Amino acid sequence: MKKLFIILFSFGFLCNSFLFAKGGGEKSSSSQADNAQKDATTATSNANISVLKELDFTSKQDFEDAQRGLIAAIPDLDIKDATGRSIWNMKDYAFLNNETAPATVNPSLWRQSRLNMNYGLFKVTDNIYQIRGFDLSNMTIIEGKTGLILIDPLVSPETAKAGLDLYFYQISQKTGSSSYLYPFTC
Repeated sequence: MKKLFIILFSFGFLCNSFLFAKGGGEKSSSSQADNAQKDATTATSNANISVLKELDFTSKQDFEDAQRGLIAAIPDLDIKDATGRSIWNMKDYAFLNNETAPATVNPSLWRQSRLNMNYGLFKVTDNIYQIRGFDLSNMTIIEGKTGLILIDPLVSPETAKAGLDLYFYQISQKTGSSSYLYPFTC
């Protein structure tokens, strides 16, 4: 229970850190000093130190597991809408390439965010694939006898199309099969 509380408590700090880092949230004035990153409070530092002591951050098994089943990724993924506006761009998350979490961010949540940087088409098991990292959700593709079943077909049509294009290029093109789509969202 204590571990869950620390993770949930720290999640709020992570959300606030990203919100203010991206320019969101309320600002007291437009001065340059208000836009500067603030140091972690003592409470935040102590909570993050506690997490570092409690969990094993030296293990790389999670990173190996996150890559398991990867078939293909699109280098420098940048999905645009019909007007050319970028709606999902992995370069926006390049700050997560730093292995060490900033003092204001829970190290466990930073690690989880880094694990989510693994994106592309993944084979889960026979006839089941996932598109990961093309937006906030993952699309699961199940190959049925008469077509495809899409579970959680992503947030926008553009990201869904990019994911399906990757699937069709990598899988259907090689097998020569054609499919009907049966989208399903919970």
